[in-house]
Amino acid sequence: MTLPVSLPTEKNLGQMARSYRLGGSVERAMPAIYNLAYFTQQWYTQSYIFYHFVWTFSMQPIKQLSRILDNLADSDNYLFAVDDLRCALPDTGSGAFKALLSRAQKNNMLKRVCKGIYLFERVKYPAGYVLFHTAAKLRSDTFNYLSLETVLSDAGVISQIPLHWITLMSSGRSHIVECGDYGHIEFIHTKRKPTDIADRLTYDPERRLWRASVSLALLDMKLTRRSTDLVDWSLVNELV
Repeated sequence: MTLPVSLPTEKNLGQMARSYRLGGSVERAMPAIYNLAYFTQQWYTQSYIFYHFVWTFSMQPIKQLSRILDNLADSDNYLFAVDDLRCALPDTGSGAFKALLSRAQKNNMLKRVCKGIYLFERVKYPAGYVLFHTAAKLRSDTFNYLSLETVLSDAGVISQIPLHWITLMSSGRSHIVECGDYGHIEFIHTKRKPTDIADRLTYDPERRLWRASVSLALLDMKLTRRSTDLVDWSLVNELV
């Protein structure tokens, strides 16, 4: 961007100096001096407007994102994938968008839960369910259900499992997702289809995930060769 007004050139300044030095009167020199002052003032004014415009423009994306999330987010909708955030600012370039996410985190507007998932911190959210809701959002396009140690622990059949660690069977690949302070999500691959085990699954609305029965969770433990040393089999017999 070129400013409409610029400072006097070196040639202009030289002419002014010669005019005063070669015996010209102060009256002759003053118009040139006033001209310099005028152009200098104009340049600073235009520069201020230019940089103010740039600063305002750079602030618009973060304000726009803040306004959109303030309108959309609530206790049920507080997690956003990167693609969700990109939709809010479709015209933002890749580099600018990364800088925007970094700034949003520094401003405590967004908190990174794991790669690709951000939490909007300005709303009240069920802190105890962040891992479950993140798992549901991460693999919304695959078949997943809570099983293994998570289900058995909730049923009181097994104890001493790692804190802040949830286990799911998934039609996607096996993978452990690190979620910082929130804990870990462990996905274990399964070839089962929903129709194969539909009678042994129930939907958990609070966690937003399907949940295996105790018998199915125990079967999954066996098939995935997980340790069952901590299983209370006497209690299992009562539940199954």
